[in-house]
Amino acid sequence: MNTSENPISLLELLEESKVIIPILQRDYAQGREEKEYILKQFLNAIKTALQEDEILELDFIYGNKEGETFYPFDGQQRITTLWLLYLYLLWQNKDKDEEKIDILKKFSYQTRISAEEFCRVIPEKIFSLKIDETLPKVSDLIKKQKWFFSEWQEDPTIKAMLRALDTIQSEFKGSDTDLFLGNFGNIKFLKLEPEKDDKSSLSDDLYIKMNARGKPLTNFENFKADIFKFLESSKDYDIDEIIELASLIDNKWTDIFWKNKHKNEAFIDEIYLEFFNRCAINEFLSDGNPAQSEEVLKKLGYKSNGEFVPYEDFVPYEDFKIYENYIEDILENIKKILTQANIGRINKILENKPDWRKINFIPIYKEKQENSSRPQVESITQAKRVIFYALCLYFINIEQKEIKEDFINIKQEEIKEDKLEDWFYFASNMVGSGIENLDAMISAIKRIKELSAHCNDIIAYLSTLDDKGSHVGFNEAQLKEEIQKAKKIKEIPDIKEKIRDAENLEFSSGTIRFLYKNEKGNIDWTNFDNKLKKLKELFGDEKVTDNDELIKGRIEILKILLSYCENFENLQSFPNKEKYLFEPKYNVFKRYFFINDVMSKSVHNLLMKGVAEEIKLKGDNGEDIPPDDPRYKILYWLVKTDLLSKIAEKWRLKSYGGDPNVYLKKYYDYYALYVKRTRTNVIEFAHEERDKELEEAVNNKIIEIKNDVIECTDQDDPKHKYKFYNGWGRTFEFEGILYTYTWNNKIYDTWNNEEYDTLNDFIDAKKDEKPAS
Repeated sequence: MNTSENPISLLELLEESKVIIPILQRDYAQGREEKEYILKQFLNAIKTALQEDEILELDFIYGNKEGETFYPFDGQQRITTLWLLYLYLLWQNKDKDEEKIDILKKFSYQTRISAEEFCRVIPEKIFSLKIDETLPKVSDLIKKQKWFFSEWQEDPTIKAMLRALDTIQSEFKGSDTDLFLGNFGNIKFLKLEPEKDDKSSLSDDLYIKMNARGKPLTNFENFKADIFKFLESSKDYDIDEIIELASLIDNKWTDIFWKNKHKNEAFIDEIYLEFFNRCAINEFLSDGNPAQSEEVLKKLGYKSNGEFVPYEDFVPYEDFKIYENYIEDILENIKKILTQANIGRINKILENKPDWRKINFIPIYKEKQENSSRPQVESITQAKRVIFYALCLYFINIEQKEIKEDFINIKQEEIKEDKLEDWFYFASNMVGSGIENLDAMISAIKRIKELSAHCNDIIAYLSTLDDKGSHVGFNEAQLKEEIQKAKKIKEIPDIKEKIRDAENLEFSSGTIRFLYKNEKGNIDWTNFDNKLKKLKELFGDEKVTDNDELIKGRIEILKILLSYCENFENLQSFPNKEKYLFEPKYNVFKRYFFINDVMSKSVHNLLMKGVAEEIKLKGDNGEDIPPDDPRYKILYWLVKTDLLSKIAEKWRLKSYGGDPNVYLKKYYDYYALYVKRTRTNVIEFAHEERDKELEEAVNNKIIEIKNDVIECTDQDDPKHKYKFYNGWGRTFEFEGILYTYTWNNKIYDTWNNEEYDTLNDFIDAKKDEKPAS
């Protein structure tokens, strides 16, 4: 890469060569209405420099010189605006100097023939214009001229140039044009171009890449411009470092993002800016307290529910303030992270991993755009943000050695890919299947940052820790599991492959402690292989989903788990902490059975034996519960009948999008199976005497019960049937009138303001009310 020894002005650039915007470049955009604030900021900076006779060094311009012509592939917007400003100042000064006009003619566009022709004509024709009271805008004057073709108004570059001239007119009208023209050489930039023998960089493909961000000026281009403004004002960066960074952003890093470009258009700016924003969020969350800065997080692409903010929802990029405190750290970190070798390493460790564990480290575009004219980027969850941060920390923290490539100092990482994979597994295991809120994500990010000091051999470090101690931070139970697994790998290195196999199951999502714990919840690796084999039989090929067919199949698994539950209290919901044990879904199995130590016996025997030979049940004080106890009967009905199957069939498809969340709870002296958030979908237990009375009256055709009924079969005695009624109390019809036998075993006759303790009392009283025939 060559750079000019000294900053160069626009006029000096045009004196030494023609400047032609190549055919594959974007249209001129700074003059567009939606970009007027950017143009005004730029013009105000120039105006100040011209008034104060100060040097204003703009961002670099990059391009290729072929013969006597310079083709810029970055810097076009600034060059065009300066060309229009100089043209306007000459016109206002009535300085029709042929040499200056000839210099202006050396600038042109190849994007369209109309734009090329306009650039050729306007330097001469503008001097014929005179401000008219009826046409105060310079653009209106130009469009009224005979030499201005009406078709030119359809060219987006010409339209933007005309609007830019109007903005220039509003900002510079009445200015000291002699002074401004005399100081115009104060506005300078550095010109970079490839080495003469680097022919590969001169191809059309390079031009396409450098302009892949689409025709309008993008958020990322404005962001990039502000990066360089900030660095130029910083005492921590010298010119060589800025040149190095410019080359990385527009060459090496662009090549990385180019591989994920939009499939229909040559766009990369959105995913480029998203990557910077993810890195900014890393710094923001790991360093400060973002609770009071949610608006800042939203501008960086974060929503409180973990979903990504579509770019269509972004406010236009206007300032650099949200990045200023972190941009230097972000840039230095990205220099360590974003190399072709590192991305290759990440891709390699993600090969053959299950989908739930994978992450798009380089952002990708959505396959399907959602009613948006602008490209949108795939979302990233809170859990995946933590994994992204962990991978970044690996490359940031490892030992570095410096090598020389061209004029750029490259940091070449000394990386052991198996250690990188170990760190990746650790991080993704720690977040598992999800992180529930922002506070949890902040805690996870900070803890990952602390542990990243050991990222280049996390297993060796974890194996030295004591899992009996307190490990305050995110997911303490999972960290203790990672310690146990690390100790086992240090003891038997070959077991790591089996552990990884278990961790990759979508059901486990990295959590496998139930495979190395016995029925008492103690560490015991003896049956690890057998348990893993059984786990794969039960869940190995399934995705984390809960369709109706899977629910039916899992009910038998649920019944086996329940059959080994000896403590009745563990089956109940507690106040404000409902346990949905009776909905056979992935999250129920995992949360309430497989990783819950109080259910260790159930899980151990599910994976080792199958259904229990007999039900054994104890109360909360450890006493044996006899078969005639209501609690024993409830467990028996759940395990030995098809009640759970009937509930799933009856309620699952009708309740809350297939998610009824069934749980057991004691209400006064009775137990019932509830469906969350409903008062009517209830299977009420422990009213056998009442129900026997009702059943006898039904059989004698005295009453008719109106509740829905679920009739179940005893699997040990198929002839034996059980009836379970839906709802609190029993609604029945007697002689054409509805009555309710309530949960507290009372029958209320609201017509006569009477209550009865039994159904027989009620019927006898009603008979007595009838006159004798």
